[in-house]
Amino acid sequence: MPFLVFLLVLAVAVAEERPRIYLNGNWSFTTVDSSLFSDVAVDESNWSSAPVPADWKALGIEHSGYAWYRRSFNLSKLPGLRPRFLRFDRIMDEGEVWLNGVRLQNPDPALCDLLKYRQFGSFGYKATKDTPYYHIYPLDWPYMFPIGGAIRLGENHLAVRVLEDPHTPEAGIVGDVYLVLTRPCCISNVNLVPPNEVSTDVRANFTFEVTITNGGPPFDGQLCLSVFDGDSEERGGDMMHVSLRSGEERTFNLSWTYRPRFEKYVARVSILNGTEEIDVVEEAFHGTVVEVRGNRFYVNGERFIFRGVHYPQPKDLDVMKWIGLNGVRTDNPSPRDVELALEKGIVYAPLVGDSCTAIISTPECAETTVAYDRPDSPYNEMEIQLAVLAMRNDPNVIIWNVANEMCVQDSTKDEPMKTYLRTRYLAAHALDPYDRPVCYSNPFWQHYTFWQDVIGTNVYGRKPDIPPTKPLFMTEWGHGLPFLRKSWASVVLNDDWGVMGAALWPGTGSWGAGWPGINDPDPAVRDEFRWGLREFLQDMKIHVVNASDGEGMMIQLENRRFYHMRNVVVNVSCLATGRQLTKTVDMIEPYGTVNWTISGREPVVVRADYTTHGGLKAWCNFSTMTNPDHIYPRVAEAVASYFRYGMRFTVNLTEYCNWNVSIVGPDGVPVDFLSGEGNSISMTWNATARMDVLPKGTYKVILSIRDLAGNQPLPITRYRFPLAEPAGAGIGEVVSVLLLVRGLCRRRQIPL
Repeated sequence: MPFLVFLLVLAVAVAEERPRIYLNGNWSFTTVDSSLFSDVAVDESNWSSAPVPADWKALGIEHSGYAWYRRSFNLSKLPGLRPRFLRFDRIMDEGEVWLNGVRLQNPDPALCDLLKYRQFGSFGYKATKDTPYYHIYPLDWPYMFPIGGAIRLGENHLAVRVLEDPHTPEAGIVGDVYLVLTRPCCISNVNLVPPNEVSTDVRANFTFEVTITNGGPPFDGQLCLSVFDGDSEERGGDMMHVSLRSGEERTFNLSWTYRPRFEKYVARVSILNGTEEIDVVEEAFHGTVVEVRGNRFYVNGERFIFRGVHYPQPKDLDVMKWIGLNGVRTDNPSPRDVELALEKGIVYAPLVGDSCTAIISTPECAETTVAYDRPDSPYNEMEIQLAVLAMRNDPNVIIWNVANEMCVQDSTKDEPMKTYLRTRYLAAHALDPYDRPVCYSNPFWQHYTFWQDVIGTNVYGRKPDIPPTKPLFMTEWGHGLPFLRKSWASVVLNDDWGVMGAALWPGTGSWGAGWPGINDPDPAVRDEFRWGLREFLQDMKIHVVNASDGEGMMIQLENRRFYHMRNVVVNVSCLATGRQLTKTVDMIEPYGTVNWTISGREPVVVRADYTTHGGLKAWCNFSTMTNPDHIYPRVAEAVASYFRYGMRFTVNLTEYCNWNVSIVGPDGVPVDFLSGEGNSISMTWNATARMDVLPKGTYKVILSIRDLAGNQPLPITRYRFPLAEPAGAGIGEVVSVLLLVRGLCRRRQIPL
């Protein structure tokens, strides 16, 4: 990957020590659009008045499109202070600003041409001509406008051209407007140089290149860096002596060495004159380091496997973690969804752009695109950079997926394709300070490897056939448990491929027959799919067996992966005695195990919480049975008989658990239901009183078992239910009785 030095204007999050002059109040306002309104002298006699900040939609102004705001203000000489920046906390949806006729420019030179002079209040993208906007979310604009060359003493004239987006709920200048003042000697900018590699002892180094501008007398003092974590605890920093002549501007390097983590930080950079703090700026950043080493993908110093789905809801995250999923790939995700996923230990591979766009060779594809999706359109850069601005400080964003299935079906489109991908690749890298890798998702029939750091491909029912010269990301992966299980073993875990990971398509909902999801509408299909995935996706496996002394039980935690598990906390709930036991383990080595022997033998529920890759949260739970030699429960003994108008049966189970018994009629409708808790079931079903209303036919008995920890269904051994008496006359035309022991890994119904 290319190494980039990224410019962060740290004055965005201004500390309270920097004074402000607020420009809120009543501004002149018009819905007429004219380029002349940016001039210093404008006739505003026909303009109306509008408060700032305020949403013009909430004020009852029915207008869609461009509108103008203007106001004048007087600036007096401020002893020891100078106005340096102009800040708009929020403009909805897009704004351009002129001060005294000078069009103000954002300070980041990496911004594309369409963003240099604009401020946005949201981000999203246009998907099709029929759905012109798809996924639009608020955006906290990270820059302030430098005004050193435009502001003046006396009267100043400020003009703002705002473009309203009909698909967003607000319009206008909806946040505070203020000037930011500094001392003559101040911090003018900071270059953040993140680490591009992690050392063998899992350490990395951030460099802060701090530029100080001294517009006053000679200065001699201290430059300080303090880094704080999310709990506001100081995590280290740096300090150095600085000396500047009058009128001099110099850059100084501060450094911070740390252990890379999925954690957010705040850098506080300050200038001290003796004990007096004369300038200070603060900025949020994060500590995740993503590396591509040959055809291997590393996060925070260790190899990483992405195991994801598409389009989950917040309610799905706990189920995902239970299964062993740790990632999400989705179109321009909500910043709130990304933040919530971090709390659960889930990473993101955002598809920052349209799903299927641009380089097309069929009329059908052409109908689904809009003009800015074309390879020569400047909007290609803009939509990528807005999404990167919105998500670049999220530590759980580990890759940028900049395009998907471009539908190129002939070689004449190769050059436009290269242009398109090059534009989007460079746009993402230019604004990402952490230089995370970029990929494009090939349809299965394409093999483009140019302009991507990780090779993306969508794979359905077959092995990928792209040479693994770079890490491989199966960005869409399907389509059923047999294929997924085989592909996981032969491709994902095969070191020859160097696979970064895979994202189930869609993974959440169903995609047709034989193509289930974790939220499949059919409960049996859904549960079978969840348990099937859990079998091979979980990082950790918990075993409970007899202790060597024959008296107690041994709990074994098995690390099934090539990376470390750290900060392991094991909690055991003993169901018979009510004991609560806890054990902590600093680390489990790759492919290693940790054993813990506890006294007594009784049903237990075990849960292990741990982290991987520097703070990525994970957990595993397991409910053991009365006899801990049997890792999974099963039917130990079953006896059944039936009489003229009913049946009786007894089932002994190997585990103390929750159970449900349903009597299902020939039409598939349950006619009776019984539930309970224990390791045995004894039930008699008598239908004599309902003979006149019950349908004739074959009735079935369905038994399901659920884990006491989280009420999750358990996979169990299939068992043929023997009849203890010869067949006799049943209900109407009854010819047999079925006992179906239903688990979630197998749905086969076993007749008597």
